Amino acid sequence: NMKAFSISCLLIIAFAVVVTAQTVTIPLKKHQNPNNLTEIRSRPATEFKSYKLKDNIAPSREWMKYYDRSGAGFYMGDIKVGSSQATINVLFDLGSGLLWVPSSHCEGCHPNSYNPQGSTTYTNTGKPGKYSYGAGDIKGYYGYDEFWLPKATSEHQYFLLVDEQATLPTPFAGVFGLTLEKYNPEQSGILWNIFNHNPPEFSKAAFGLYLSGNNNTYDSFITFGGYDVRYVNDKTKTYWQTEQDVDGKYYWWMGLMPKISIGGEVYDLPEPSAANHYQASAAVWDTGAGWVDVPFAEDLYDLVKKQELQCEEEKNGLYLCVSPSEIHPSRYGDYFHDIWFNFESGWFRFGPEDYIWPAGYQSGEYIYVFKIMKGGAYYNTGLLGDIFLNNYYVSCDLENKKIGLTAYKASHPAHETISDVFAWTMPAEDKSVNLLPIIASGAGVLIIAAVV
Repeated sequence: NMKAFSISCLLIIAFAVVVTAQTVTIPLKKHQNPNNLTEIRSRPATEFKSYKLKDNIAPSREWMKYYDRSGAGFYMGDIKVGSSQATINVLFDLGSGLLWVPSSHCEGCHPNSYNPQGSTTYTNTGKPGKYSYGAGDIKGYYGYDEFWLPKATSEHQYFLLVDEQATLPTPFAGVFGLTLEKYNPEQSGILWNIFNHNPPEFSKAAFGLYLSGNNNTYDSFITFGGYDVRYVNDKTKTYWQTEQDVDGKYYWWMGLMPKISIGGEVYDLPEPSAANHYQASAAVWDTGAGWVDVPFAEDLYDLVKKQELQCEEEKNGLYLCVSPSEIHPSRYGDYFHDIWFNFESGWFRFGPEDYIWPAGYQSGEYIYVFKIMKGGAYYNTGLLGDIFLNNYYVSCDLENKKIGLTAYKASHPAHETISDVFAWTMPAEDKSVNLLPIIASGAGVLIIAAVV
């Protein structure tokens, strides 16, 4: 449509992966399972209202299962493993440092698996390992093998070979943890090994994430060795936060988050519990989560409502509202307030179009579920999943231990002061994206279009 945009340049590249002298950019696809989404949306309102916990399952775990299946999605890309360079589709996870892939001998695992017998460089330590996620567990044995990114290799890399995954059905085959967390005192995480390779393969120990929010298309990216210059450049501003450690260890990408603002009011977030070992309220940034968790002592759900709706909080943590008439996403702002998160360097918008999920219709009632937990998932620590992060370009600087957000959408700005937040209004038209990257799935074609 020539009225909407003009093509400034067209680059046809032989492979979807983009490699420069300094960086490697890997395309990511946000997976959404249409069958699960249809199943959830077609459930009657009475099922949502009467949904009860199963025995011995924590409320948060059942709650997370809904949101993992609600279309929140996971951002996935390909890596290669072993001397055979088997291609494995993994989730690039900001919320952990664990590296795991499924064994070809695993029952219930993803079919895109890895056969250790096919790799001459594989070593089995015989040490069992288990890792728990909100929606289930994985089990296996730790071992060593080569892991490959374009232009980058991690030899003798410590990882978990999963042979049991029955309680954690996933659309991805494995997980590539993006923190510096160590799961064994004698072993380094894969990021540490990649950025400390001898000879050096990258000039900068940093990576950046562009998460489009679009489903089932390769139009999101992770860049290793630096940041995407289309979003981080001398014409944009990146708001940096100091990465927070826990007893000197960096388990997550986590920034200070002392306050939030709702409906023109500012609220202090509570101090974390002593179990966290740090002194201020903070939030974990997590691409492996499709929700937001706010450590908030007030009645968060009542505060975000602008109009009186019939709403209730279930024992399992689900909070839902029903309406006799359908509410179009463009009108969510008429019913619910914006939430603004305060980090070390500024205020960032989280709108109702981000946190309200239209879950279904039954007997004259439209159901709207909040993708927000309250109370703090990790000892009063907040969690910001991809429904927040996909509105900003995310930069992670390992050398200086800083994390940054670049605001490139007019609908999701960053402000340095709360007075600017109160003065802000939603623009009538969003013309904020100067460069729109699109990678056609399977075609190996990269198109860069300028929006004017």
